[in-house]
Amino acid sequence: MVVSSRSVAERYVPAPSDGVDRADTRIESGRFLTADLGYLDAQQRLHLVGRAAEVVNVGGRKVFPAEVERVIRAVPGVRDVVVVGIERSPTAHALYAIVAGNPAVERRAVLDACRASLAPYKVPRAIELVDEIPRTARGKIDRAALRSIAERRGLARADQGR
Repeated sequence: MVVSSRSVAERYVPAPSDGVDRADTRIESGRFLTADLGYLDAQQRLHLVGRAAEVVNVGGRKVFPAEVERVIRAVPGVRDVVVVGIERSPTAHALYAIVAGNPAVERRAVLDACRASLAPYKVPRAIELVDEIPRTARGKIDRAALRSIAERRGLARADQGR
């Protein structure tokens, strides 16, 4: 997505020296290229659908975890959800949903909602029910904790992402 406004900087000051490639978030001619993905509807309202880095390749098809999360979040009793891609092998990924909800929330209800609203390849391969979604001290999703949960369940390789 490209953003332009009077408040967009002309360049990074000082230039980043952290070695991070900023090709996906560059500033050019008063425009800022973000890593966000979105679209404008008929009324010209912006809808964000996710970040380019979060797209999961499932069987050669692109899946936006936010789409799956919206479906699961609508299940009665669900308080929070995060959907991530887990590496099953060097060439195969699957969707993994971690769902926080009240004690009445059942995997079957989550799975039924996904099957009713999503294409088959977008249905999570595994659904983990937890009391709370693990978060860092800053309130962001704790990806390391999620990876640890997936490894304990045998869903991901222990050496993945390290």
